[in-house]
Amino acid sequence: MATKEEWKEYFERLKLRIDIINKSNLDEATKEKLTDELLEKMNIVSKYFYEE
Repeated sequence: MATKEEWKEYFERLKLRIDIINKSNLDEATKEKLTDELLEKMNIVSKYFYEE
């Protein structure tokens, strides 16, 4: 099982990926789909493994 610090780092990487996606040249539908997937992961991480 990962440590709280490792979960925090993963959470921060997910936030960074969202920023990269939003600044990309992808079409809006793709951006929304990818962002939604990452937000779902962030919600799971924050709910069960890491609380800000």
